[in-house]
Amino acid sequence: MKRIFSEYIIVVEKEKKRESVSILLSKELPYKKTSLLPDGRMEIYASYRQHKEICKCFYNESVEHKITENKGILSVFSPLKGRIGLYIGMIFMLVTLIYSSNIVWCINVEGNRKLTDEEIINELHNVGFDLGDYVPKIDYDKLQNKVLLNSDDLAWISININGNVANVKVKEKLHNEKENKKVLYSNIVAKSDGYITSISVIDGKKAVNIGNVVKKGEILISGVIDSQAEGVRYEQARGEVLAYVNKKISVEIPLNSTKKVYTGVKYKNKSYKIYNFPLFFSSNYGNQSGFYDTIEKKEKLCFMGIKNIPITVITTACYEYELIDVNLSVEEASQLANIELKNKLDAALCGSTIINKSVSTRCDGERYYLDCELYCLEDIALEQEFFVTE
Repeated sequence: MKRIFSEYIIVVEKEKKRESVSILLSKELPYKKTSLLPDGRMEIYASYRQHKEICKCFYNESVEHKITENKGILSVFSPLKGRIGLYIGMIFMLVTLIYSSNIVWCINVEGNRKLTDEEIINELHNVGFDLGDYVPKIDYDKLQNKVLLNSDDLAWISININGNVANVKVKEKLHNEKENKKVLYSNIVAKSDGYITSISVIDGKKAVNIGNVVKKGEILISGVIDSQAEGVRYEQARGEVLAYVNKKISVEIPLNSTKKVYTGVKYKNKSYKIYNFPLFFSSNYGNQSGFYDTIEKKEKLCFMGIKNIPITVITTACYEYELIDVNLSVEEASQLANIELKNKLDAALCGSTIINKSVSTRCDGERYYLDCELYCLEDIALEQEFFVTE
């Protein structure tokens, strides 16, 4: 098998190439092979023991060299150099993984719609069931009853162990069962204050007249119709109610602020979670100075085709950024304020007709203010649902 153990690459500068070859031959130093790089430097490939002997001779003969890369199985453990506790921990965990046929490695959840897998696994954790539990000691009936007693969202749960995998099937409670037995109707209410100019009723009963001034939330078209002939009946009110409304939109732009600028520096750290125990390989994990945005990615480890191994690989990417002071002139602030005002108007005036518009600006030395007052015609009808038990 290729590169079972670590392979080291020793790089010697072009000027020291002959001297290094002479030392290799005269000292009869063992090595795997040599190769020349395009820039004239020489690479010497050696095993762990070979590279130690070569580097010692080069050091004694003052031959400058670099160890640029190491590959192989042992290289995986190089970050753990000097950490005996981590070696022992890893060996213990690996032995546990190989021989732990009676330990829960993975939890699969089925049947959930509203709740996430993580929320259901957390429900199990709260009653004492988790990764790493010893299967023969699990009291399934007691565990399932505990979950149902502690959960406001689960109506039924079943836990079955298949090998090292806990298969959890659930049914969620229907919190709206009572409401589902009710019939849905609605009123049309005012979504803002306004002066009514026209009313068009499709379903329901008109509750205001043209010329009325209404407040936000006031009923405009009622879904409750009371008649002497038929008594009270209910409908889903529909219609259009046009009104003159006043709108005020304000924009503030600070003249002095900070801006996030990415430097291009990026760090990546890997950590591992065995069952629920974190294991960090990097001594710099979380110790970078400066400002960073972080993105975390979690993946289940798959080893030699074996799935559901209770090891999660967590890759954390850190993107460095700096906070740069930004100083705007009044003209620049005015341009930004007008752009922001346009965006707010596009969002606020969908389907409305502007009758009148006034804009005022001011600056107090720290902020630039833009105030816009609008007088417009729009449909203020908003459907508001209600239930009636039948």
